[in-house]
Amino acid sequence: YKSGCQLIALSINHILVDAGSIGLFWAAWSEQYRSCRYGDGSCVDVQYEFDHPIFAQTSKNDDEESIPDEWKALLPDEVEGNNPFDESSINTTPTSPIAATCTIYYRTNEQIKLLRSEMLEMRNELKDSPPYLSSNDVLCGEVCRTLNATSLLLCMDWRFVLKRGNFFGYALLFLFLSFANATDAAFACRRMVRKEGVVRKKEFVMWKMRNEWRQGQTQLIWNSWVPFFTIGEQCGPICDTSLPRMRMECYLDDMMMSEQMKRMRVAVASRGGLAYAIVFPQPAKGVRVYFFGQPQNGQSLLSACSS
Repeated sequence: YKSGCQLIALSINHILVDAGSIGLFWAAWSEQYRSCRYGDGSCVDVQYEFDHPIFAQTSKNDDEESIPDEWKALLPDEVEGNNPFDESSINTTPTSPIAATCTIYYRTNEQIKLLRSEMLEMRNELKDSPPYLSSNDVLCGEVCRTLNATSLLLCMDWRFVLKRGNFFGYALLFLFLSFANATDAAFACRRMVRKEGVVRKKEFVMWKMRNEWRQGQTQLIWNSWVPFFTIGEQCGPICDTSLPRMRMECYLDDMMMSEQMKRMRVAVASRGGLAYAIVFPQPAKGVRVYFFGQPQNGQSLLSACSS
């Protein structure tokens, strides 16, 4: 461009590379640019790991009787034709009577704080309710209440459990949760991901990798990209991946949510009434949620934002 700006187009296969890897890539690129353009540091050759840990495992067949029931509970009952990750049925006629749409809505930090307070007030009415809810718990719980959902697949990054913060590739597991009432969804999420919980154990993660193909029927898939692109602070296991350091002038989801990606998610959400949600951080201290599901549910979430 005449102004001296450059436009760089990047295509990434999302089946092979997850959001965490995209965050690592942008952070590394930004660091190199800052060092060379602004002279505020020396160029560092960051070393990334590419070997997936599942290939380092010796061949083994899990003895079902020796697997803890707590682990098995995080696998859904397998129902033929209801695997949300079966790409062979992406383009088939939706089984839901209403085709899914993509609804985009915002939640400010203040709105999330109010939602958290509201949900924590119900804590005494629920058994084994944790005293704390994260923003992700709250946002997921809100959608479950809207859908009246009692089951979901929660997306989890295993890098921090296996201490592979620089792993570049696909490091996601989908954990199945079921609960008696939709109002318990946020607390169910927190009980599962608590620090002392089973999902923080290396043995569980390695077992779940070997069984990730076992998917069944669920009502909602919840996927947050916020931990990989935290604004203004470090993002957990992937250090220093923040938007200000990357000098991004556009919204993260404007870069990542291509029309093709939206169409694919709508196709997935059009099967059997399944809903799918992806959460992105925003520079204005909040999040933007892409909800793929039936339009009346999307409208309810939009209405809640304006109330």
